[in-house]
Amino acid sequence: MTYKPYLSYPEPAANCAICLINQTNYLLDKQLKALEQELKNYGDFSDRFKQVRKNKLLQKDEGFQDLLTQHGLVQLENGQVVRKTDQN
Repeated sequence: MTYKPYLSYPEPAANCAICLINQTNYLLDKQLKALEQELKNYGDFSDRFKQVRKNKLLQKDEGFQDLLTQHGLVQLENGQVVRKTDQN
């Protein structure tokens, strides 16, 4: 309804459409910049998922440690899981 008076004639309607396109482009540019900054600060989905998995592995969970022992594995200080014979 806000733009209805401008749509009665072709020239004002074209100007209105151009203004709306410019506003849309401005908002999309702001969104892209915000997403780019978020990517720089926090990484993409895969990076975040890997960090969550790493944090889970670094937690001292007895069930997890039992599972490692059953399979002859150990968890190194950096969070990597290796076979007991592969430790260095």
